[in-house]
Amino acid sequence: MLSLPVLLLAAIISVVHAWEYPEISREALLGDQSRYWASSRHFDTQAEPQVREFNFDMSVGYAPVGGMVRRTLLVNGMSPGPIIEANVGDQIVVHVHNSMPNGTAVHWHGIRQVGTNFMDGAAGFTQCPIPPGGDFTYNFTVFDSGTYWWHSHVELQYTDGAFGGMITHAKDDPHKVPAYDDDLILLIGDVYNTPTPALSWRYFNTLYTTSPLADPLPDGGQINGVSQANCAYIPTNAPPATPPVLPYYVPPPDPNAPIYPTSNECGDHPTTYWNVTAEPNKTYRLRLVNTGTHTDQIFSIDDHDLTVIEIDATPVEPYHTKRVRLTVGQRASVLIHTDKPGAHWIRSALGLDQMAAGGPNVSNTTLAVLRYGCDENTMPSLSPEDAVHTTGGLVYGDGGPGEPGNPAEPSWSDKAPTVGPLTRFVPVGTPAPPPSTQTIYTELSVGYPPQGLRIQTNNRSWTPMEGADHTAAIFKVQDGQEIGNGIHGTQFNMINTDPGAVIDIIIQTPYGPTHPFHLHGHNVWVMAQGQGKFEGTTNQLPTENIMYRDVFVVPGSKKGAYLVIRFKADNPGVWPFHCHMQWHMMMGLLSTLTSLPDQMTWDIPGRELCTSAH
Repeated sequence: MLSLPVLLLAAIISVVHAWEYPEISREALLGDQSRYWASSRHFDTQAEPQVREFNFDMSVGYAPVGGMVRRTLLVNGMSPGPIIEANVGDQIVVHVHNSMPNGTAVHWHGIRQVGTNFMDGAAGFTQCPIPPGGDFTYNFTVFDSGTYWWHSHVELQYTDGAFGGMITHAKDDPHKVPAYDDDLILLIGDVYNTPTPALSWRYFNTLYTTSPLADPLPDGGQINGVSQANCAYIPTNAPPATPPVLPYYVPPPDPNAPIYPTSNECGDHPTTYWNVTAEPNKTYRLRLVNTGTHTDQIFSIDDHDLTVIEIDATPVEPYHTKRVRLTVGQRASVLIHTDKPGAHWIRSALGLDQMAAGGPNVSNTTLAVLRYGCDENTMPSLSPEDAVHTTGGLVYGDGGPGEPGNPAEPSWSDKAPTVGPLTRFVPVGTPAPPPSTQTIYTELSVGYPPQGLRIQTNNRSWTPMEGADHTAAIFKVQDGQEIGNGIHGTQFNMINTDPGAVIDIIIQTPYGPTHPFHLHGHNVWVMAQGQGKFEGTTNQLPTENIMYRDVFVVPGSKKGAYLVIRFKADNPGVWPFHCHMQWHMMMGLLSTLTSLPDQMTWDIPGRELCTSAH
């Protein structure tokens, strides 16, 4: 008679066999590289409003992102996926077909979804997941110009490759000042060569029970899908755990064996560099997007100054720097001048203060090559080996730029600056924040609810789709049901806002790493950040030159830190509010803000998805 473990393993193998994934070459994985250039996209920014229609086929393949062939989620056979581009006033229509073995949804990061909360793409909140083999059409209007991105909003799917860039234009685009000749979008982020289901198994069942700060760390980074990370590292100093039944991978039959790939496995697939050729004596706009899961990215180009002109789709007065640090989900546009002909390293370095326990072969700095006024095969004079060790100093702040000569102190250090002046960036054309009418105090902590150790907000932790009822929150609110913790499970962690209120949210943490928060459907004013405990009244805070953005950071500190944000609750809907470090969100650091439920009278598509298999 077969034992239960053998039967279980056989069942998992049969499920995996039912989903046979193709092998994808690196060339096919990366797709048409010209899509990152505005001049290659031939887009008319002065066209009259129109319908822009796209098709996404989301699938799975095996491909070499870096030096290892890994399971990768693909959109139209590529990762990163297509660039979405539109003008203010355009109607974007995206038809999504799910060819993956698990449910999915697509979130349009930074797009406010005015009047279309149900198109926000947050599974469990604004829609139910698109089931395997299923279809869903997103349809919304563009109200704002700037640099955005899209990504799956189900579990860790975007970590495995389901993401892409998004650009929207205005006829009188304020970002066009100072003028530039062309623009290029650069998707920079961290890379995990181990499939996320394996990492999640280890994270939820072992590491996090022994250390609440043991987030799985990346193996390297990527620039527009190209990585030099050639190893996969999983710590093995934790007891074995029973794997979940997931049709992503086959766990080893020996429960004491390391998870695939082994504790420190390296691949032999040749790595390469992303390359871009420009013209001499031109000005280029680089749209930077941190598409990562865990780690900040510090961006620079050898021998070139950067001029910041946009932060999270908000135009800012030109700010000159040598490097820009972006936390997960943040965006920035910088101008560069091509006045030094030759080949130059583009660098995107991991925030090493967030990599205290990284693997022995982690690729800390991802390199790409910028060429102009030279032969197409010319390489930078500095060797790659030397280049990855000369990233320079850093400063900290609200995702802000770095300046040369500053000490590279870890953000965990008690000596780290208290996030510097919040006026480092001066927004252009953004109204001053009005006085607040409602204050919401939230305190982060680590707790032990029935599900195990979790990150909590006011002693409550989001639990994804706990219980048998998988109906998305938006349908429950529209149906007039009372929702919240303990009523339909804990997955909603609901915060209700006063109708039309101007809300201050105070986020207080007693200790720990940085937390880059994102509020769907809104931009916020970043009123205050610092270390220690927030004291005083929020309406006494300064209101001049306050940065306006959609990803904002609670600083890391051993002695506690705080963040104060302000926003208008004028966009009806159910809006996720979460840490964009995906491991922290999966551990429960997510709440839901409900605004103006009486105005949620829409005819919402996709209710039938709530009864589909996910």
